[in-house]
Amino acid sequence: MHSPDVVVTGFPRRAAQLRLPAAIDELPVARGVATVLATAADFTLDEISDITLATDEVCSRLISAALPEAEIALDFEVAADFRLEASVRTRPGYSPDVDSFGWHVLVTLTDRVTVVEPETDRDPTVIEFRKIRDVDR
Repeated sequence: MHSPDVVVTGFPRRAAQLRLPAAIDELPVARGVATVLATAADFTLDEISDITLATDEVCSRLISAALPEAEIALDFEVAADFRLEASVRTRPGYSPDVDSFGWHVLVTLTDRVTVVEPETDRDPTVIEFRKIRDVDR
């Protein structure tokens, strides 16, 4: 595993932004986009699997806490690493359960996870993860 601060050059940057209704039945779309971007960027099969599962975990958490009629915004960026920033307006007082099994899995599958909790009722909850490419393959 590499330090999250490792910078690897020579990989083309790909980015995609997606807005979906915050509904569980939209998870396959989010997973599909993550999988296609990671595959196109030539991540290993294990890395692609980790990215897909991490995307599912982040989106599931946010969707389950989303306000009615909310949209989840997904900002993907891929180069030497894979980054997903997911955000949605959540119910008041929501905070991700960082002691849960799902959170443990998310932290294990990725190299960095950050959460930005809303400062006001109008701000979204944001969860971002990064997966560093294995350059020693």
